[in-house]
Amino acid sequence: MRLLLAAAFLLAALAPAAASARGDLLAGHTIAGAGNVPLRRGWSVATAFVKIDFHAGPGHKLEFVDVGHGLHFRAVRFASATWGRRAVRFEGFGVADGRRVPFVATAIDGQAQDAFYVSWNHAAARGGPLRNGSITIGS
Repeated sequence: MRLLLAAAFLLAALAPAAASARGDLLAGHTIAGAGNVPLRRGWSVATAFVKIDFHAGPGHKLEFVDVGHGLHFRAVRFASATWGRRAVRFEGFGVADGRRVPFVATAIDGQAQDAFYVSWNHAAARGGPLRNGSITIGS
């Protein structure tokens, strides 16, 4: 019985911490967006899809999919967010092609030209200006 009470107390104590961690990450800001990013691969141009939605469930708040090359990245844990006037930089851990990896992502609300870049496992960034769609950053 004591073990059950201790477990219930621990779960109750952790639930507000998890909610406040998300609140601290956004820190009075909002961000949302989706669109296609043209990717240059030698002479060819492929297209990737990016989605940013902090109302989505766990593991679906930030996604980058390059269908042409079979790459799929999604953020699963955010460690920090650095907010600028029209840009935000996220750091954390994600899943890329089934492997857990550290990542850095930058979203830019350029009004006329929005952009998104993500790199994982300390590799070169993927992404670029959005061909269609948009990213909206607010406070």
